[in-house]
Amino acid sequence: MTVLNNSGFIDILGPQVRFLTSFVGNPSAYCALDAVVPAGTRVPLHSHGERETLVVSSGQIEAFKDGSWACYASGDALDIPSGVPHAIRNVANEPARLLMVTYESMGQFFQSIGLPLDGGEPQPDEDRIHGFIASAIGNGFWLGSAEDNLAIGM
Repeated sequence: MTVLNNSGFIDILGPQVRFLTSFVGNPSAYCALDAVVPAGTRVPLHSHGERETLVVSSGQIEAFKDGSWACYASGDALDIPSGVPHAIRNVANEPARLLMVTYESMGQFFQSIGLPLDGGEPQPDEDRIHGFIASAIGNGFWLGSAEDNLAIGM
């Protein structure tokens, strides 16, 4: 696997991830990531074919799944099965740190759209957002509409 920068973290339009496992060339192989969700970060409503399991190692996040929001703090685990619409937000004043376990296909998606953190957080611009949306749809993701996100308080 390519080292993306000194820290190894890449920005995924807010959340930041660092790969803990190498890619083995199998889209359904497990992939483990160290993830940071900075304070104020929101991941809008979406779903994808990959299951993902998040374990909060520090801080807290709120997650929307199965029709309601729940808070997850240090030591809590959040399991999101394949195809389940979900959203995540960090409304705390500190970043949350997570262990994320998913599939290599999701890791490859993150690697394809992520930008290295070179001493600062990249600012999303219109081209980057459109590129993310096109790539997500091309990878079979469902993305909630503005109305869907408003309906859940995003």
